[in-house]
Amino acid sequence: MLGLSLALSLLAASPAGDLSSDDVPYPRPARRTPTVTEDALARRLEQAHRARARAAERLFEEPGRRFRKCRSCTSAEIRAEQIAFLTELLAELDVDHPDVPDLLFRLADHHREAKAEHEQQAALARERLDALDETP
Repeated sequence: MLGLSLALSLLAASPAGDLSSDDVPYPRPARRTPTVTEDALARRLEQAHRARARAAERLFEEPGRRFRKCRSCTSAEIRAEQIAFLTELLAELDVDHPDVPDLLFRLADHHREAKAEHEQQAALARERLDALDETP
């Protein structure tokens, strides 16, 4: 009983309820201003509109322009290997396989790139032949 009365007297004597803001070991500044400024919503809406406009511009770009830019350094040997690999893979797969359309589009892209390269080489060869014909 003596221990209980001692504990109660210590609790009653402690100034825990009388702490002022000066006695707090880690004072924090009071937040009287709002954390979000008034024009924050307007700025976020403006950013969203700009992002939407950029996405719309990307939709109306020339189809495959970014693909050609990324793949423009591909050599003819690698392209020929890819065409052979895709052709073999398509021959092994069933026509109803879900990856067949994607593989066909990839194969068509490789053939389109090869065609563009061959047309460019043909134009250069024609220019050289014309230059040889014009020389006496």
